[in-house]
Amino acid sequence: MGAISEGTILAGSNPFADPLSLFLIQSILIIIVARLLGVVFRYIRQPTVIAEVIGGILLGPSALGQITAYRNTLFPASSLPSLSLVANIGLILFLFLVGLELDPRSLREKYKQSLVISLAGIIVPFAISIGASKVLYDYVLVPDVNADILAHTLAAQNGTQLTTTVFVLPPFSSFLVFTGVAMSITAFPVLARILAERKLLGTTVGTSTLSAAAVDDATAWCLLVLVVALIKNPANSIMALYVFLVVVAWGIFL
Repeated sequence: MGAISEGTILAGSNPFADPLSLFLIQSILIIIVARLLGVVFRYIRQPTVIAEVIGGILLGPSALGQITAYRNTLFPASSLPSLSLVANIGLILFLFLVGLELDPRSLREKYKQSLVISLAGIIVPFAISIGASKVLYDYVLVPDVNADILAHTLAAQNGTQLTTTVFVLPPFSSFLVFTGVAMSITAFPVLARILAERKLLGTTVGTSTLSAAAVDDATAWCLLVLVVALIKNPANSIMALYVFLVVVAWGIFL
C-alpha cells in the first residue's frame, strides 16, 4: 500500500483546522440543510428561498449557534469573514443575472406605478411602527437596559467584573426610525429569487414589483444611514443630517 499523504484526514489531520477544508464542510452542510428543507417546503407550496432562509436561521446563532461546541467547531468566528465574502459574491452574481432579464424600457414605463407602490409599502408599515416602537421601547428595551446596568453595578460592588459591556440606551427618536425602517424594508434578493423561481421576472407584475422593491430598499437604507448618524451623534443633529445628505448625494451620483 502507498504511503498516506500528510495533512489528509486519513493521516489523522483535523479537517476543521484547515480553512479550505472548513469552508467546504460549511458549504456542504448549508447546501444539504437548504435542499432538505426545500423538499419539505415544496409540499406546502412555499418558494425554495424560504427554506434557505429557515435553514440559515437554524444553522445560525439563533438556533444551533447557541451550542458552544457546534459554534466553535463548524462556524468559528475566524471563518465567518470568508464565508460572508463568498455569499456576497454569489448574491451579486445572482442580482446581476436578474438585471440582465429585466427590460429597461419596461422599467421606465412603469416608474410612476412602482413609485406609488413603493411609497405605500413604506408609509403604512412606518405608521404602524410608531405605536409598536413606543411599546417596545418602554416595556422591553428600557427594562433590559436598566437590568443590565443594575447587574454591572452589583458586580462592581462585589468586586467582580462582567464580561459583557453595558448597553447604552439610544434616544427614542433613533429607535423609532430604526423600527420603522425594519418594518418597511423589503428583502430585495429574496423577492427577486421568488419571482425568478416562479418565472415572473419578465412579466409586467414582476417588473413593477422589482422596481417598487428597489425604490423601497434605496429609501430604507438611506433612512438607516440617518439612524446610524443620529446614534453616533446624539448631541449634534445637524452633523447627523449632514452625514445623511452626503450619503444620499453620493448614492444619487453613483
